[in-house]
Amino acid sequence: MKRQKQFGVYLAVIALLIFPLGMEMWVQRYPINIQVVLGLQILLGALVGLFVPGLMLSWLLIGLTSIGIAILLFGYLLIPIPAKLLLLVAFPLIASLTTVLRSKLIEYR
Repeated sequence: MKRQKQFGVYLAVIALLIFPLGMEMWVQRYPINIQVVLGLQILLGALVGLFVPGLMLSWLLIGLTSIGIAILLFGYLLIPIPAKLLLLVAFPLIASLTTVLRSKLIEYR
């Protein structure tokens, strides 16, 4: 049983390292302002995932994703669609992965 918990912690850490790096490598094709925004979203997602309780986090993700969809997809912005989708997915994905890692570490303890 201890090995399964340890494997879950390792998997969460690896996912939390690989996904932001992959996003940053993918966003290198776009202008610097999109890169900066993605970096800030990754940083804020990690901080929110660590410090905000689960119920509040779920409502925050729902609200911010809805606002992001309204602004990025329904507004007139000259950003390529893959970059818009990456910006929409970055914050919820990183915040969720950080919350999973936090819960796995608490459970492992």
